[in-house]
Amino acid sequence: MAEIAGSVTDGTLPTALRDIYVGRRSGVLHFSRASERLGVHFVKGHISYAESHIESAHLGEFLVAQGLLSAADRARAAVLVASTGKRMGAILEGMGLLDQDQLRDVLALYVREILLRAFSWNEGTFALDESAAAPPPQYDLTLKLSTGEMILAAARSLTNRDAIRHGLGNLDRILFLSTDPLLRFQKVALTPADGFLLSRVDGRSSAKEILKIIPLPAEEVEQSLFGLLCTGLVEYLPLATTEPPPQWEELRQEVLDTSRELARRTHYQVLGVPRYAPESVLQAAYYRLAKRYHPDAQHHPRLADLRDGLEALFVRAREAYDTLRNPQARAAYEEQLARASRSPDPPAPPPPEPEEEVRRLEEIYKKAQERFAERKFWEVVGMLEALAPLAQGRLRHKARVLLAQTYFKNPQWRREAEVEMLGVLEEAPDNVDARFALAEMYRDWGQREKAIEAFREVLQLRPKHREATSELAELTRPEAGSFLKRLLGR
Repeated sequence: MAEIAGSVTDGTLPTALRDIYVGRRSGVLHFSRASERLGVHFVKGHISYAESHIESAHLGEFLVAQGLLSAADRARAAVLVASTGKRMGAILEGMGLLDQDQLRDVLALYVREILLRAFSWNEGTFALDESAAAPPPQYDLTLKLSTGEMILAAARSLTNRDAIRHGLGNLDRILFLSTDPLLRFQKVALTPADGFLLSRVDGRSSAKEILKIIPLPAEEVEQSLFGLLCTGLVEYLPLATTEPPPQWEELRQEVLDTSRELARRTHYQVLGVPRYAPESVLQAAYYRLAKRYHPDAQHHPRLADLRDGLEALFVRAREAYDTLRNPQARAAYEEQLARASRSPDPPAPPPPEPEEEVRRLEEIYKKAQERFAERKFWEVVGMLEALAPLAQGRLRHKARVLLAQTYFKNPQWRREAEVEMLGVLEEAPDNVDARFALAEMYRDWGQREKAIEAFREVLQLRPKHREATSELAELTRPEAGSFLKRLLGR
């Protein structure tokens, strides 16, 4: 696994954060500058907490500076920290100065502050220490803000234009929408500038070209791009090669020919590399195919009817690359190829009995649930879109609810998520789980009145539904603003 380390000044910090996040890495990302030391702790790609070895930037001092803790309480807590060895957050909770909900809020705010400090440096080094992967037991809380949202908030708060330009790196590189479902579906709030910029990323234009054509202040657009890079929503392709652009007719024939053979090709054949190819060769082959087959990058009228084929080639190229770049997955795949070469083709199995077919469909649904928990949303969509038309009764409804929840992970598929969920309710109006999930969608989309109505419908079907009761009380109480919003608004 590649080492994550470098200089804060060479534009690699956004890449480092993205590599930890996407790679689900665990450990402490240390930042060092002269006598200053900062640390951000990650567990499987997600930030768990942060710390500073600068006394004036400790959590207690930070809370005092924010007006969230008195100096006297901080002093009393510091004594307990020294005598017990516990961390400040756990001590404050034990003293009754913060409840667990408030602790999550202040830790999220503190993590944002530490990230902002690191982003503002124009010198120093960083390195991920994966030997310190286990988090202290006092910090097993789930922070209220997602890792992507915290990184994005810190990037947006940065005002040092030199630091932002360092983070952007070489603007002559081609910008590419992330192909990783974890990043494409992450829940972050986008600004109008973010949306404008994302709409111009086509896999063919460089960052410099895109920045020039967006009719917004340069500082605003640069900061937007910086944040999108930090969270991995967009990424850079390697510097352009001398390979000429594809001729449309040639590309059309290539897509048709390759699609016909796709099911019979090995991962190596899909990427066009030998079986001994190292990771660097795999990566170069994948980027070449991704640029060529990405559906959003090919808009020629002669390719309009091949959009599904392009997407299938693109997804298969990603699957091949993900498998072969992982040593364990590659070894398992090699063993699979070896077994296939030793065994003759088996006879076609007889049609399954009805009970067997039900069990098979239930197994597909169970695997889809597992992939959903692993945030492999593209796989979930493929499995459930095939399963839902074949399933019957309760299994069909469960599959459609999970499919709608998967669509919901992509902001661009909001309409599909709503239509799918309403379709379940049309078939089964008394399906409480579907109605509650729809209410949660409306709530998260900010559609307050629709959410209230949907939660009330849940309670009509199940009057003692605790979650719906709690959500309805929260939505109908006088607006007071969340604790976290008050903190961030200071």
